[in-house]
Amino acid sequence: MFRVFKQCLFLMVVVYSILPVFCLALDNDKPVYIIADSFVYNHKTGVHVFDGHVKVDQGDAHLIADRLVTKRDGKQKIQEAIAYGVSRLAHYWTTPQVDVMPLHAKAKVIRFYPHRSLVILERDVLVTQAGNSFKGPIIIYNIKNQVITVPHSQRGHATIVYDPETQSLSS
Repeated sequence: MFRVFKQCLFLMVVVYSILPVFCLALDNDKPVYIIADSFVYNHKTGVHVFDGHVKVDQGDAHLIADRLVTKRDGKQKIQEAIAYGVSRLAHYWTTPQVDVMPLHAKAKVIRFYPHRSLVILERDVLVTQAGNSFKGPIIIYNIKNQVITVPHSQRGHATIVYDPETQSLSS
């Protein structure tokens, strides 16, 4: 009985430790639900590894990936979360604001840096919202400033599709 309680308490600590990573301002107070085939928690290094059919939900924010790795600092704050798409692209989607179409981001690698308000999408990147889209080998999104950057890359060109009939991305 005590062992079951200890395991439940441990899972709650793990879930709430990654809370700030996958949330909107409106969803900060909502619980985070994580499903994975397996996970490893290393308190000493601050690294959590979730493997296999990873699904993260918090309010209107969602992530599906094959693997998720989170790294925490000495104060147990998430510094980095990396979602990997191996069998299929990692997929993050959310509704950035009330009355705005959902934003979808897909890539082989999605890096979240919550303290820097930064998301970096790498390899086979596609970001869509309504009829608008950004495509390229790498896309950098500054959440705080709502700036999307598609830098020059040797691996391909950046493409933007803007539909004047819809709202712009994250407007």
